[in-house]
Amino acid sequence: MNDLLKMADFEELPRSTVDLDAAVRTGRARERRNRVLQVTAVAAAVLVVAAGVALAADRRPAPRPVAPSPSPSVSMPPWVCAVEPVEFQIDAIDPTGRFTVTWPVHSSGRPPLLSADGAAPREMTGLPGVDPLPNEVNPSGVVIGSSSREPLSRERIGWVHRDGGTEHLRLPEQASWVEPRAINARGDIVGLAYDGSTTDVGGITALGPPMGAVLWPASPPGTVQMLSGRGEYFEPGWITDDGSVAGSANGTPTVRRPDGTFVRLAEFSNLTGISGDWAFGFMQAGGGGRYNIRTGSTEDLGTFMPWVALGEGRLAGEIDGGRDPGRPAIWHAGTAEPLPSPAQAESTRITHGGGRTVTAVMRFNGVQTRAVTWRC
Repeated sequence: MNDLLKMADFEELPRSTVDLDAAVRTGRARERRNRVLQVTAVAAAVLVVAAGVALAADRRPAPRPVAPSPSPSVSMPPWVCAVEPVEFQIDAIDPTGRFTVTWPVHSSGRPPLLSADGAAPREMTGLPGVDPLPNEVNPSGVVIGSSSREPLSRERIGWVHRDGGTEHLRLPEQASWVEPRAINARGDIVGLAYDGSTTDVGGITALGPPMGAVLWPASPPGTVQMLSGRGEYFEPGWITDDGSVAGSANGTPTVRRPDGTFVRLAEFSNLTGISGDWAFGFMQAGGGGRYNIRTGSTEDLGTFMPWVALGEGRLAGEIDGGRDPGRPAIWHAGTAEPLPSPAQAESTRITHGGGRTVTAVMRFNGVQTRAVTWRC
């Protein structure tokens, strides 16, 4: 049975042709969202966007003390996961793992690709503006994202791509542009609205803070609602099927319940995702944790640091500390099981996940970067 967890040797795998360093520099959707939700209250005063694309940054949090609870136990997982190289830049995977949004190897000037159930991907044609950035895809294959109005424009066009066609998201009153962040299975979308105001930051003209958080409900279609005002500075990152929204309010991890009440999660330093009744992320005391939106209880995940939700109640992330700091792993019911990975990998960055699929970027020898996918 130990052979199932034998670490993969990348020398036996075809070398990926994806320019991952360039991909990381573009600051694609999930990287941008996770960094935004980690801002402090001071940094939350200004959102700086250069050339319509957020600057790339390492999303690994600063070193923190080991969680007070014991490390999660390790046992043979019910899933047997195989590692393989990635030939496409992956931008989004739906929660079931059926739909994937990718970019071709040489994506300059070409639209993103949408594939379903492993079928050949098709181009998402008809997207507005330039430099389209898909943010998320839901279990029905509906993709949300935004595009620059024109080259080097700071303002973006929010859009929804479904059934081969694309619709512009409606602007709230007084807004000049919007940026969708997340979509649930029902089709409810949350994001941010901007009025085009600017501010001076050290002599550099930057975009002012957003007007507030926005909801585009699936029903009635074509409508828009403001979830928060400018002073509240609530930045949504995820929305559950019951309408709960997780994000950050003035730098503090926060959940907005469907009834409109806000719950601040003071025990957390930042959130990294939400799935079902659970919001999850990193604890102030160190280590990972998750918060039950329905009951209000918090569960310490020990040294497991969650990044994305998978199917069947599992989380994908990294085991922090011990002999394998940053080693990719899958957590379920109190147990974290390391994923097979190359011994030469110096660091791992989990990027996406859904169903039984996990993707990550790995760095070797300090500079060489490769992407991998685990199929479980």
